[in-house]
Amino acid sequence: MAEITRSQIGFKEDSFDSWDTGVRKGMLHRKVVLPNNPKFPLSPVQFLDESRRDKRWFKHNNYPKLALELILEGAVEFRMEDKSHIASAGDCSVIVPGTTVTMVNSGTQWRRKLCLIIDGMALEALLSAFGFCSFCIVKVPEPEKLVKMFDEIAQMMESSGNSTVELSSAVYRLLGELSCYVMQENNLSSMQKVVKFMEGNLHRSIDMKELIAIAGCSEASLRRWFYREFKLAPFVFLKEMRLRRGVELLKSKNNISTKMLSYECGFASVPSFIKAFREHYGVTPGNWRKKNVNL
Repeated sequence: MAEITRSQIGFKEDSFDSWDTGVRKGMLHRKVVLPNNPKFPLSPVQFLDESRRDKRWFKHNNYPKLALELILEGAVEFRMEDKSHIASAGDCSVIVPGTTVTMVNSGTQWRRKLCLIIDGMALEALLSAFGFCSFCIVKVPEPEKLVKMFDEIAQMMESSGNSTVELSSAVYRLLGELSCYVMQENNLSSMQKVVKFMEGNLHRSIDMKELIAIAGCSEASLRRWFYREFKLAPFVFLKEMRLRRGVELLKSKNNISTKMLSYECGFASVPSFIKAFREHYGVTPGNWRKKNVNL
């Protein structure tokens, strides 16, 4: 039977934590606790660095604060009412106020995490501004950087010489960093949609307006991403995709005409297709087929 305990730090009547009463194997590396300061927008109230190796679950019921959990080793399962999420090393879970989630530790592997609990006068409004409106798991490309930010906040919490303003500012920076990672993930997903759109529409004319609408960003941002990923402008990349498509068709369809090739690859005319093909491969489509007929 699970034991249920009411919080001693200001949980609402319908908010509580419950956990499995089974044997727990754990190691507490560091713990810092501060009283909440209701006068400030963001107020860190607890920092925890711990390792666990057990078969246990721990549940937040309508959790009223913000919990940031950075996984350093192993993995943790976060079970929601409608789905389940796995956070592994380098992932940071963002548990926003009002969340009900069960955290499951199972198996024999050690799991280590850093956990920061945050409260504050304007917590929910600021989370909305940063783009954290519901539970999410953020992929962190540079975990060491985030570890330093967590550690900086913990040190400030331990030092009586630091003001609450400085602490709030440090939390702002941490949330801003996490928000940037989320934006990068979203941008990557959007740009991948652009590439897939190109792949599915090689046979027809595509303009820049369509691409930026799919990407959901400015033309300048779209161009920067293509240069960073492929060292090519978007439409140079598109032309190379069309020419590769032409080679695939030459290999798979021995009797395909040059006119049909140019149409399938999205070129405006046969001469423009032949010219682009020769510039890229050094020979015309017909000569390429003769030289590569057995490939």
